[in-house]
Amino acid sequence: MLYARDEAGALLKSTDRGIAWTGIGAGLPTPDGFGSLVADPADPNVLYIGTGGHGVFRSADGGITWSAFNEGISRRFVGPLLIPPSGNPLLYAGTDAGLFDYRARPEFQITLPAVASLRGVPPTFFHSDVWIFNGSADSEATITATYRCLSGTPCSDAPQTFTIPARQVKVFRDIAVTLFNAPETAGAVEFESDRLVVVTSRLYTPEASQPTTGMYVPGRKPDEASASQVLTSLSHSADATTGFRTNVGFYNGTDSATFVSLDFFEASGANLGQILSFARPRQPLQLNDGEIFERLGIAREVPDFFCVVTAYPDEPPIHAYAAVIDNRSQDPIFVTGQDAAAMPEPSITLPAAASLHGAGGTFFHSDARIWNASPTTFATVLARYVCFTGSCGDAEQSFLVAPRHEMVFDDVVTSLFHAPETGGAIEFVSAQPLVVSSRLYTPDRSAPTFGMFVPGLAPRRASPAVVLNGLSHPATSDSGSRVNVGVFNQADVPQLVTYRLFDGSGNPLGETVRLFAAREIFQVNDVFPFFGVSGALESAYCLVEGNENLPLFAYAAVIDNRSQDPIFIPAEDDPEHPPIVPLSAPK
Repeated sequence: MLYARDEAGALLKSTDRGIAWTGIGAGLPTPDGFGSLVADPADPNVLYIGTGGHGVFRSADGGITWSAFNEGISRRFVGPLLIPPSGNPLLYAGTDAGLFDYRARPEFQITLPAVASLRGVPPTFFHSDVWIFNGSADSEATITATYRCLSGTPCSDAPQTFTIPARQVKVFRDIAVTLFNAPETAGAVEFESDRLVVVTSRLYTPEASQPTTGMYVPGRKPDEASASQVLTSLSHSADATTGFRTNVGFYNGTDSATFVSLDFFEASGANLGQILSFARPRQPLQLNDGEIFERLGIAREVPDFFCVVTAYPDEPPIHAYAAVIDNRSQDPIFVTGQDAAAMPEPSITLPAAASLHGAGGTFFHSDARIWNASPTTFATVLARYVCFTGSCGDAEQSFLVAPRHEMVFDDVVTSLFHAPETGGAIEFVSAQPLVVSSRLYTPDRSAPTFGMFVPGLAPRRASPAVVLNGLSHPATSDSGSRVNVGVFNQADVPQLVTYRLFDGSGNPLGETVRLFAAREIFQVNDVFPFFGVSGALESAYCLVEGNENLPLFAYAAVIDNRSQDPIFIPAEDDPEHPPIVPLSAPK
């Protein structure tokens, strides 16, 4: 089989060693300088071609018809293509923005480890709203969603299959009922897609028509599961009318049953005890606060503790989580499990921290927890505070964290950096592996609080182009939610940062550009009025991109206008503009 281009650049094919040639290429763009063409060694009818402005195209019929194949390519001038002998990644593409690879289906699996449509301790009534963003620029996404109840079996009308057009968002309000017809249930949802998608959810009580308290629950990728996960920022009050309670859960997303141990420790490292459990294949499980401390035989206050959740003996990967709930306000945060065998990172970044009076009598504080994952070595930690404006107090501080201990900093901006009435980002640097978590809340620990979980993020969570999914805008300011968008330019050089706002159908709502100084953090409050948007929107998303192709941390704070309860949504890689990963870099 031979392929060539004619003088006009059109694609030709010969099946007789070049004696006769036939024009092919239905579906290819107008010839603009095709790059290399490669055939799949496993099937010579499967072809890939690079174009000079439209990305990669794929044919499954020997070149007769073609379709765009651009998941993950941020620039559309494509030169060389390579199919490695291993078959994983499926394809390498050299572009004007660097080297990209197209990987196998596991990147298209997303797990929501906790969803519910369930009555809890009166008067709570939990629901999960889910936003799914199809990141493809030109291809419809076909998604299959399977709801796994706490029993481990598919729930009611699961699985369900649906489609989302390119660069659009599909919203499921109270997804357990509206998609799966499964009221009074809780569990996990698995999404499988033929396109890269971003899944965002909020689990809240009591219902959307009323003031709500809730928590952001992220869609988790397969590489975010691990055999042993640590949960930090946990708290337990012996008095159910004060302090906090903690529920711990996990999801076994494998096809094999597994034993699971839950080991509990005080922040000082003192052992509180162990609970053993068993999970069937594809089964979510949750232990509530009362059961945990009854089984541990503990009747006292445990204001700060952590939990290590481990699957054994075959060490299958699991997703662990904790819900930490204020007993007075009933406001929860969702703590995502982090790999307990964490590797050292150049830094861990808290993108948002504050000790700051806000509107309407609010007074925001950040309680931070730093866990040393090393079992043998003290961690020397350098903490750097980068604030929005003015003096950042004592902006660099050092401290030690003992092996497998959790350092506690309540109101960290004031207690560590002596910088009251400021907000910003904090970087933690150590030669030892760290897990950092925090809760940003109002008004004060002595009162009922409303807050959000702010995770410490590794450098790989920053990207030159990111998407903030799960946004919405109400018709009036006394209903629905408002959205603040923050960006931290961690680079040592200035960047022009472009914000683009879209409704859920992909229609542009506005665009603006701001010059960020080196290592500057800035937040746009109430982003929809900032862009001149006044009408109601059930779904929207915001794209943030830096012009220097250097990583950015971005986030959205989505705040219920009636209860003032916020959730923190970290930005995700825009599937159409992923970070450039050098060939030698670890995935």
